[in-house]
Amino acid sequence: MALLHNTLKIYNTFLPFFDTLYILQLEEYSNKRLLHWLPRFFFKRNIQKRERLIITKKVLILTVLSHILFIFSALLLLDITRGNLYTSAALIVAHILAVPFFVFCANAIFTVVELFPKKKQLARAAQKVKRVNPKTIVIAGSFGKTSTKNFVYQLSKSSFRTQMIPGNINTPMGIANWVLSSLLPTTELLIAEVDAYEVGEIKRSCLVIPADVALLTNIGDQHLERFKSKSELAQALSEVFSNSKPQSVKFCDKETINLIAPYYPEIKEIRVPEPLTNANMVSLSESNQHNLRYAVSIAKELGVPEDILHSAVQNIELPERRQQMTNLFGFEAIDDSYNISFTTATAGIKAAKELAQQKNKKLLVITAGIPELAKNEKDKNKELGVLLSSHADFTIILASMFAQEIAKGFSKMDHYAIVSTLTETIQSVLPTYNKDEWVLLLQPELNDLYY
Repeated sequence: MALLHNTLKIYNTFLPFFDTLYILQLEEYSNKRLLHWLPRFFFKRNIQKRERLIITKKVLILTVLSHILFIFSALLLLDITRGNLYTSAALIVAHILAVPFFVFCANAIFTVVELFPKKKQLARAAQKVKRVNPKTIVIAGSFGKTSTKNFVYQLSKSSFRTQMIPGNINTPMGIANWVLSSLLPTTELLIAEVDAYEVGEIKRSCLVIPADVALLTNIGDQHLERFKSKSELAQALSEVFSNSKPQSVKFCDKETINLIAPYYPEIKEIRVPEPLTNANMVSLSESNQHNLRYAVSIAKELGVPEDILHSAVQNIELPERRQQMTNLFGFEAIDDSYNISFTTATAGIKAAKELAQQKNKKLLVITAGIPELAKNEKDKNKELGVLLSSHADFTIILASMFAQEIAKGFSKMDHYAIVSTLTETIQSVLPTYNKDEWVLLLQPELNDLYY
């Protein structure tokens, strides 16, 4: 196995097919995103350190197809330049450097080929949902989707035969595949989240699971790099309303209503969630109180009895890695290692500071920064540093592409350290801190594209 691994590593050093496929896989097989990353990784090799390329059927097809294109074009060029040694050598070098182009072409070809099977899969899933006919709750937004989805599930599962599409399955094909494999014929209530990397994506998801109750949690700063502007993001997210069922109930807050007004003029249809009553107040961060507010409003709309609702709220649990109080590496900690927007990072830092104060301990934070920021928000990582310098007693900054920008936010150099990897932090840095004196906040490590 070690010999095979080393052989593939050497092969990838000269012909980076696998690194290019890894970038594609991390970016949901988007050629547009591949082009975005190529300038940064064109001459880098063996970039798979924090994760590995997952060998799926699609990866195998793209590997074979890109190699066929590479070999065929190489033979064609050699035939054309036969007898001219210098020209042939130059073309071979250029051909090797063009490996990402062949992966790009293979992905483009396969994307066209799989269009019909994808449409068929989406249609089959939509028919199954129509046949089972559950009441559907569909949640969109920049952040808070998964937490709100879990809250709605916890508040409603005792009153209905309920299924929740798990984890971060929130794309049209992910939802369709789950429906076909896992939706039960007895399900009365189906709860799902939908996400958007482009305009039209939520619409495609809603064709599979049109909402009886549609919720737009917010329009924030997450994934803004993928959109031209916050207005385009608002257009994409508002599709959860414009593609819900005709008599659907719609929820969002007042700030969000103003942002989506140009794209969803039927504003009067939208309800603002009720404030939490004293009976429904529980110990959650401000952002999760906001998410719970949505969930309680939806549960009341569904007709969940007050006594069951009250009991469920008092026992509410956070989903994993979202401001979850836990034990990490022996420390009392808040695991916020999934949330990656500036807004949720801010909420996590404030929650961790409150916990540290309650425990009469100091706050230690591990962070790698905020990715996918819009051009006009590039200073958010410096703002993150400013926030950490005032709230954390010490910050470990992982050496991502944002590390220096975060460090600019600190007025005192002895309040932070830049460490190469999370592994090094766990093995070499954390053991120097007394677990009885520190509370730990873990923010996202980020994937290999940001190092």
